[in-house]
Amino acid sequence: NVAKFKIQFARIGEPSLNPSVLEVLEELDGKYDAPGLLPSVSSVAPLNSESFFEELLEIKNERYVGRFQLQFSVHSTDRDQRDYLIPVRKWDLEKIADYGSQFCGEHDRKVTLNFALSSGSLVESAVISRLFDPAKFLVKITPVNPTYSSRDRKLDSAVDDDGSLVYHQRFVDELRSDGFDVLVSVGEPEENRIGSNCGLYVKRHLSGSSDLSGAYALVKKDTT
Repeated sequence: NVAKFKIQFARIGEPSLNPSVLEVLEELDGKYDAPGLLPSVSSVAPLNSESFFEELLEIKNERYVGRFQLQFSVHSTDRDQRDYLIPVRKWDLEKIADYGSQFCGEHDRKVTLNFALSSGSLVESAVISRLFDPAKFLVKITPVNPTYSSRDRKLDSAVDDDGSLVYHQRFVDELRSDGFDVLVSVGEPEENRIGSNCGLYVKRHLSGSSDLSGAYALVKKDTT
């Protein structure tokens, strides 16, 4: 037995566009004798994904009360910047707040609002505090990973490798003052070096002609 056996449905494309995610969740808890089982779904909540999330809520209530982690990508409280960072049709913050409030029951884990922060991120704690209940939502701050996309968009991470914030400390402090749990989460550096972190694509790196500082250091290009 392990205290936490986390299975994360991420880095496989948008989970809500893949019905097989729901099929796996319906069978997962019956296949393994794992009291610490913790499924985790991370989503940008695309527009017209309501049926997926309705069924996800039903599955959670039937099988995973208190042991399911749901995360939504937010990244900015400014609508225009959020559209720039997540260039797909998606739920607005109001709809995420409404659904998340239904999803988080009395005995459930809080729904996570993820912000991958850069120095230029537009984030206002007042927007989060107005829309989201700190009893049902927590905020997770993560670095901007060293990807070709972040380099091309000149997005420098607001979070250092040691987890310290270079920018936006006021945003975090104000959220905590308003009662929110705020986590600063930094992954293993090896994930960047082997090209497995979120937003890193080994095939693109191998087919490209340039190198990327901070990533793919352990991925060898064929020079023959």
